[in-house]
Amino acid sequence: MKTLPMILIGIGLVAGGRYVYNLTRTQNKAAVQLGGRVHKMTMQGIELLVSFNIKNPGNSSMEMAIPLIKLFHSGTLLGASSMTQVDIPDATKGSNGRIRIPANSETGVISTIILLPYLSLTGLGANLVATLKDRLKGGSQKVKFTVETNTTIFTPLGGEIPYDDKQVIAV
Repeated sequence: MKTLPMILIGIGLVAGGRYVYNLTRTQNKAAVQLGGRVHKMTMQGIELLVSFNIKNPGNSSMEMAIPLIKLFHSGTLLGASSMTQVDIPDATKGSNGRIRIPANSETGVISTIILLPYLSLTGLGANLVATLKDRLKGGSQKVKFTVETNTTIFTPLGGEIPYDDKQVIAV
């Protein structure tokens, strides 16, 4: 009689442990593919359109908060995305505003606009502004930015796992 509860507890621990293991693997393997281009120039600064595709190669589906995207050049923070102005495909957007990524799938293109104020660009030299203006007109010289992605992965059991990534893109 005492062995049945022990067996059930053991099965529960194994199943829970396997689930947590798969979820941790998913978090470690989740990949963000980034791209960007100069969108337009405004009176406030230069707008970059940053597009990203989140890939989930794991066997567990996951939900993710809308990522905060930060743009750096030469170690200086130039701008960050607005977490409310993100274009998420309807098939990926959950009713709670989170991004849903099924197992072995990807989100499709998610995009956001990041404003680079002229004041943040002046300390890096007029050459950077001129190169970005030239890119808007179809110029060939690219500018490299470091993009930092910060978000949270939510588990169905109510847990939260932070996700941070850094990549370099050429705009």
